[in-house]
Amino acid sequence: RTAEMLDIAYSPFKTGHKATLAERARALGLGDIAEQLLEGKVESVNIAGYVDPSVEGKTKVADIETGIQHILADLIVHDKEVAGTIRSLQRSARISIEVKQNTREKKE
Repeated sequence: RTAEMLDIAYSPFKTGHKATLAERARALGLGDIAEQLLEGKVESVNIAGYVDPSVEGKTKVADIETGIQHILADLIVHDKEVAGTIRSLQRSARISIEVKQNTREKKE
């Protein structure tokens, strides 16, 4: 009956979906180079060649590096072999892995 209740009831039907950082980087065309780097198909990359000042997310070298890092992290975290190795290490070495969400706010 309140606007908040209506929003909760309607939320499953909303079409707006925020893409992950890796999905956004892939949409910028950085997926192939990230995969090639991970698979060792290339030794080095001219990251400056991917800079495009007219495209948000590709305006500087740091943007390209960050996008590639997001894709690499996504590929690694979704790899079954890596996940199995991490679980095995957790059991045998009694290690714990902690993940924290970045809470930095964008300055406008």
